[in-house]
Amino acid sequence: MWYASTIFYGTIIDSTVKGLRIRQGNILIGDNTTCSQFFKEERFNGWVIGEIHIINNGLIANSRRDNFEQNEFYFQLTDKIKKCAVQITKELRRLSYDRSLSNEKKAIVEVETIDDINALCIEDMDFICESDEFTLMNLSDSKLEVENDFIDKLSIILNQKNKQTKYTAININDKLTIEQRKVLERVFDLICQEYNEKEAISFINTIANKF
Repeated sequence: MWYASTIFYGTIIDSTVKGLRIRQGNILIGDNTTCSQFFKEERFNGWVIGEIHIINNGLIANSRRDNFEQNEFYFQLTDKIKKCAVQITKELRRLSYDRSLSNEKKAIVEVETIDDINALCIEDMDFICESDEFTLMNLSDSKLEVENDFIDKLSIILNQKNKQTKYTAININDKLTIEQRKVLERVFDLICQEYNEKEAISFINTIANKF
């Protein structure tokens, strides 16, 4: 397999070269969209120029030559292509983030865990309003993709932060709604005011275990 190292600005217009293509004995199997199914986001196959050359005789092209017979070798092949597609997508996004996102936005998009979210300081949200609907409509594929990634991740972060309280017993319970969390937080605050630390922790844990 080979694929071109490009700047990944977006969908390649020239259909004669776009997409990963599969060849066996230099005969094209399928077309430039055949490998799209192996990408989590199918359109990303259109950002790539490359080929996969089949040298395993266990892979048998069907009569239409638009795919292979579905035997064990075929499923091994699809598994390998999916793994390659994941790596290509990661490279595509990395280049797009480096090229298009500010450091603040990039930090938000790359957040993985709740601890990472808590470590972010996003109180100053001015940079979020850099783009309006009109400017988004005129962005390149690459820039629009990363802006959408940023907006999606920001929504997740803000939702997570809305769910956070000062009490771990509440935060670890994914079944609670935001309203329930706020009520319990207020109840636990009152308990902490009225009882000593040891008694308060006991009451809090007892209440939390009931939900």
